[in-house]
Amino acid sequence: MALLGTSGADSLKKRLVEGLASKLQGKDYIYTPQWEQFRKPTASGFQCLIMSISDYPDVSIFELHLGVRLDAVENLAFPFTNGMLGFQANSMTLVSPLAKLHGHAFQRFELAPTGDVDEPLAEISGQLEQGGFSFLEKYNRLEEMEQLFNRHPHHPLPLVHNQINRCLRGLVLARLTGRTDFEKLATLYRDRLQVLRAPDTTLHKYDRMRSYLRSYTPN
Repeated sequence: MALLGTSGADSLKKRLVEGLASKLQGKDYIYTPQWEQFRKPTASGFQCLIMSISDYPDVSIFELHLGVRLDAVENLAFPFTNGMLGFQANSMTLVSPLAKLHGHAFQRFELAPTGDVDEPLAEISGQLEQGGFSFLEKYNRLEEMEQLFNRHPHHPLPLVHNQINRCLRGLVLARLTGRTDFEKLATLYRDRLQVLRAPDTTLHKYDRMRSYLRSYTPN
């Protein structure tokens, strides 16, 4: 499939970035072109707004995701995932479409290369104000993130895409917050990985991580 002309796509992306930047004035978000994100550094990692733009012959599809990185979680969990080591400093503990906060699986705006971006950006800005920013602030707290991941460990976590990595991060969060049922949770997530048909390499990594966490002492 032929893609939208580079100049048209670049112009649209530029207008989306500039428009979103204007909506974020005074909120300490910095545009990071390499990752197509607006990031806000925090004492525990960063919060971010992730721009997803897919270009097609006559239209581009735009969607916004929310992300939170907790360094303490990622430093422990990421080495045991299948993620590329070079990505570790940029990995995120939680990534979710903004639309899920408002009861939708996704929200994809179809934009012509010279089309108006004010309407979709106004809608996104409203959603950020009506729950998006508070979502990011809430899950910037370790205890809240732990509750999100581990409140219902027997069930999938709808806010995350990779349920296998959820098991790893859930166990790390349990250790960091000092849950007394760590061993029970460790066994439960091991069983969940088998239900999810995780490959043997992932199971081995999980077992290594569980052994490491048993002797790990949070600062």
